[in-house]
Amino acid sequence: MGEFGGKIKVGMFLPYIEKDMVVVEFGSGGGYLLHNIMAKEKTGIEINDFARAEAKKLGINSVKNIRDIPDDYADVIISTSVLEHVENPFEILRELKDKLKDGGKIIFHVPNESCDTEYCRSEINNHLYTWNCLTLGNLFKAAGYFVHSVQKVQEVWPKYFLQIEQEVSPQLFQVICEMGGKAFDKNSCIIVAYK
Repeated sequence: MGEFGGKIKVGMFLPYIEKDMVVVEFGSGGGYLLHNIMAKEKTGIEINDFARAEAKKLGINSVKNIRDIPDDYADVIISTSVLEHVENPFEILRELKDKLKDGGKIIFHVPNESCDTEYCRSEINNHLYTWNCLTLGNLFKAAGYFVHSVQKVQEVWPKYFLQIEQEVSPQLFQVICEMGGKAFDKNSCIIVAYK
């Protein structure tokens, strides 16, 4: 996601996080999203050694595997644009559930690819799965969560997003992203569920 993504995407998670909470991010990369969150404890789960080292430079605790997180540890688990890359999303969600405290929240943001998207051998994102709001909710329910909400999000970063973001307020930048998402029909889903 990078530093810019961590700054821009944090807004979708903040309504669910309080300063006295323990937050875990699945697929935390360089820790940029967690860096923008105020919480008692922040831990990233990241398989990439280089990214974990970058997170540690930001003061973010970062582990390689889900099993490195104690059971009943997290108040909130977050993730953005990661679940579609894992080979076994159902099993991952089951493992993460054990890491949540009773009543803990899990908030995941995933892309929603159109069925019109054609296979391309050189496609760099390597998405293995895609969900709509219905199937994402069904997946979390099957993994043992209580699904609170699943919503469609339409947004896309504009061309020259770094320059635009510096010239406008965060609220206006979000409106620009939402307008672009609607214009280009770029969809994603955000789910909020509980243990």
